[in-house]
Amino acid sequence: MTAKRSAMKYRVARAVVNYPKWTWATLASVATVLAALGGGVVYVVNYFVAKSDFVNHIEREQRQSAWHDVGHINMRVERLGDEVDRLSTRKLVQGNKLSPTDEAEARVWQRKLETAAGQLVEAQRAAKEASKEKH
Repeated sequence: MTAKRSAMKYRVARAVVNYPKWTWATLASVATVLAALGGGVVYVVNYFVAKSDFVNHIEREQRQSAWHDVGHINMRVERLGDEVDRLSTRKLVQGNKLSPTDEAEARVWQRKLETAAGQLVEAQRAAKEASKEKH
């Protein structure tokens, strides 16, 4: 019985050595699958990080653009106010009498100033709205 047992052990050992369950091809394929999964995870994470950065960049650009518009309209209001002041000063110097051309010009500048002032208020509201934190 001992000879039978040792022969059986020998056959089992030989079968394991000749036909192992984990071959090099199996190990290589498992390593390839794991590397592909890791690469996929890295790709997905980078995609969402880049998308988030892009969205943040666009929102920052919109905020800056809104405040740039406010500054531009504010400069326009100042320029129109200077023109209205110039004509008001001329009116005071000439004793509350302006030529019909100057009167028409003063009305035009005043209307433009009122329109620009309304645009300034609206632009400031839009810029403040754009600057609010979004959660």
